[in-house]
Amino acid sequence: MQQTPHALQPRRLFTLIELLVVIAIIAILASMLLPALSKARDKAKAISCISNLKNLGLPMLMYADDYAGWIPAPYDQTKQTGTDRTWTRTLIDFNYANDPGASYGIFSCPSGRRTALKATQKIWSTGHCYGAWRPSSWIHWWNIQNECHTWHFLGQGQRAASWWTSPIYTSSGTYTGRSCIRHSEVMLLGDSVNINTAPNNFQVYYINRTHSSPVSAGEKLAIRHAGQANMVFADGHAAGLGQSGLAEIGWVMPYFAVVIP
Repeated sequence: MQQTPHALQPRRLFTLIELLVVIAIIAILASMLLPALSKARDKAKAISCISNLKNLGLPMLMYADDYAGWIPAPYDQTKQTGTDRTWTRTLIDFNYANDPGASYGIFSCPSGRRTALKATQKIWSTGHCYGAWRPSSWIHWWNIQNECHTWHFLGQGQRAASWWTSPIYTSSGTYTGRSCIRHSEVMLLGDSVNINTAPNNFQVYYINRTHSSPVSAGEKLAIRHAGQANMVFADGHAAGLGQSGLAEIGWVMPYFAVVIP
């Protein structure tokens, strides 16, 4: 059988230069796409973080509704609940939130750093989760029954009278020039970082905003989502705020830190 001229032609292969050109084009396309993919991933994590905080704000407010306006303490050293408890353990032990087992579940920011839990560990064993606002010593925390009188001494039913020295707030716990603190301005939980654990910069279960150690305290609000810190507030809404938005509700340096996830 006679072969056609087409069949007699040798098959043409890629030259080395052509192969290198193809590889270079793929590399250029990848370099263009990867930043966009990274931004999309970070955006998804920020949305997940807001969702976590929203889902944690609800049980915090349910707890407050059952306990005369008191929200769970960042860390209950007073034995009021029978044992030392972080806010995470309080919500879980009193059945306001599900126990995530050997994982952090909704209690931790997906962009924040944390250590892996062992099978026998609980989230409060590391404390690498969202931070509750510690306004003063461990015996102070929020009561949100009355917008004008937002914080009290635990068990005494009166406001702390002298510990607050923020330029935004007066010592009686109100805004300068304004008689009330709105629930929409009181952070219950937020992105956190312990800068004393650098370079790991782990999350921490409380944000240490006190008059006595504003600079040296390492437990800070964390700005980690494209220039924003995510928080849930006493009115139940969750949002991300940049530095200007934080300043409007009294969160100024050195009470926050900008961290790279």
